[in-house]
Amino acid sequence: MKKLTTFMINGTEFEIPKESATFLNKYKERIQNYINKHNLDQDLYQDILTGIEEKLQEILDKEDEITQKDCINIVNSLGEPEDIFENEESISIPQTNTHTLQNTEDKNIEKPKKNY
Repeated sequence: MKKLTTFMINGTEFEIPKESATFLNKYKERIQNYINKHNLDQDLYQDILTGIEEKLQEILDKEDEITQKDCINIVNSLGEPEDIFENEESISIPQTNTHTLQNTEDKNIEKPKKNY
């Protein structure tokens, strides 16, 4: 019999195999690290946690227990951070255009005022 442990996500507790809790915690850490490294919106992390919680609850609605295979299937269905955020990264990275004003006739050139 596999040793079970409490896995908490979004305030909900699930009894899952200890190895599965370690596996899911490492997955959550990879997601969080990727979001931080690429300056992505932290709400994306919360959305993923909610997805994991919902999938775990769906399993318990149908089965008596959550298995390690179930946890692996959840991660496989969501994908690795690189796959999940493939499109987000191009949107979130600010593009900067730099323009240099040159005074070719020694006249004072005013930069355009920005309307915020």
